[in-house]
Amino acid sequence: MKKRTKILTVCFSLVMLISAVGCVAVSKVATLSKLDPMAVDYVVSSGIADANDFKPALYPNLAMAEDLARKVEIAHTINQNAYQQLIETDNLDYGIAKDVAMFNVEQSRKLEEQLFGETGLVSIGLTAMGVAPLAGLVGLLRKRPQDFTPEDVAKIRDELDEAGIVSSRAFDETVAAIEKFKTVATPENWAMLKAALNAQQSSDTKAMVAQSKLA
Repeated sequence: MKKRTKILTVCFSLVMLISAVGCVAVSKVATLSKLDPMAVDYVVSSGIADANDFKPALYPNLAMAEDLARKVEIAHTINQNAYQQLIETDNLDYGIAKDVAMFNVEQSRKLEEQLFGETGLVSIGLTAMGVAPLAGLVGLLRKRPQDFTPEDVAKIRDELDEAGIVSSRAFDETVAAIEKFKTVATPENWAMLKAALNAQQSSDTKAMVAQSKLA
């Protein structure tokens, strides 16, 4: 009788154990396994599981490990779908922003051409003012200073020299420097310089010097 009671008790315990594990094989519940904390965080952060779902009553087992692996795959699918939605939203925003930015750039480039092009308002205005050689500088205004080539600078300088713009300025600066020297030179030194200048200057140059002093 006692033996039969023990057998019934064991059978009842097995039934309760099987009921507790549900559809999971008893062998899986009984087999020891490991639950990686990073994998648990991955599925928990995706919102498809609770951290308590992977806190075993006795020890981590194969059934829990398989459940975690399955939910990792589900979390990955959810995350990829969310990322894809973000990519689609970003592509839409990018397309709108790019179109607007490029439209503004094109409009500004047209305005730049109207102002600083070969037939732009600046060139036309300088020509109308009688300083057409300065229009050559407009081309340099469309370049960065570090992109200026020696040929660019030489060309502009030649055009200004030919028009008398640079030479006139240099002449005025030279006269001003001589006048400054006059204030500090001794009478003897000034007399020597004046005699040398009078000997070398033409009548036209002397007239320009006089005019420069009046300016």
